Amino acid sequence: MPNGTYTWELTAVTDAGETDTRTGTLVITEADAELPDLPVFTISPQTFSPNQDGIRDRTQINVVLAKAANLDVYLLTEDGAQIFVPPQIGETRDGEAGRYTYDYDGGIDAGADPPPAGTYTVVAAAQDAVGQRVERRATLTLEDGGKPLAEIAAQPTGADVVFTVEPYDDALFSAMDALGESIPLPDDPAGEVMAEFDRLRHSKGKTKPYELRQAMQETMMNNVGVFRIEAGMAKAVADLKEIRHRYITDLAIDDHGMQYNSDLMEAWELGCMLDLADTTALSALCRTESRGAHSREDYPQRDDENYLKHTFAIPRDGQIEIDFSRNVDLSLSIQPKERVY
Repeated sequence: MPNGTYTWELTAVTDAGETDTRTGTLVITEADAELPDLPVFTISPQTFSPNQDGIRDRTQINVVLAKAANLDVYLLTEDGAQIFVPPQIGETRDGEAGRYTYDYDGGIDAGADPPPAGTYTVVAAAQDAVGQRVERRATLTLEDGGKPLAEIAAQPTGADVVFTVEPYDDALFSAMDALGESIPLPDDPAGEVMAEFDRLRHSKGKTKPYELRQAMQETMMNNVGVFRIEAGMAKAVADLKEIRHRYITDLAIDDHGMQYNSDLMEAWELGCMLDLADTTALSALCRTESRGAHSREDYPQRDDENYLKHTFAIPRDGQIEIDFSRNVDLSLSIQPKERVY
């Protein structure tokens, strides 16, 4: 109850109908509690068709919670049934104040049938620890839900369409002066990639991709920048190893669907960036010289005797091997020169 002075009244009635009433005063102070306000509540688009045809398949519900509270978002049917929208995606944890984003596909990505076509009331309800409840409401129209139907019909006019199958283009272990042995096509070329996608999609850790990406960016900027030293690059290599371990063992994504999953793609791209960061940091650490944009303050001079070579980074058994065995080709009589300003 709000702060203020209240009059209370108590009335007793006997079986014979006699009554007796007592009144008094009640003063409430320091009891005002801030409401769990929802200053932002938007739905876009307000008409969508969850049928996996790539056209308006999803809608996004954005809610801003002004204070810590329990937040539920659900569709309200005409008969009062509640269809809850799956948990939010984003950086705000459940119950905290902040922005919540719900990516709603009608449940079709998870293999469920979407709600029947029609216009629904969408309710965002916040309730704080003392029981205060605030609701915001809007409408959402669902149409043409379900699996898409496709028809393949003969082309009535115009040119014929001819399909051809091209053979697999051989890949060879070759050098500039000799043709090498053929590289056989793997038995399951996509197997390793699909296994990694499945691992990411079903990860149930506690660390979001954006947290690991930020940690990776910080150590690369601080330790493998324009000017480099051994201690900094060694720290970056160690930091990246720890980030990689968390990426493998403690990653968390919110969207486990199979269609248009930007959460999954963000996690996948983070793995690719970690591969590049690992390669960059370790290659720079192993090359004990300065050359071009690789400027080491502890090795300021070029070392053509040992490092006029290409850097090969070879992933093997979970590690990266650095190989300087291949010399730079100088057959075109273009000699390297020191970069001066």
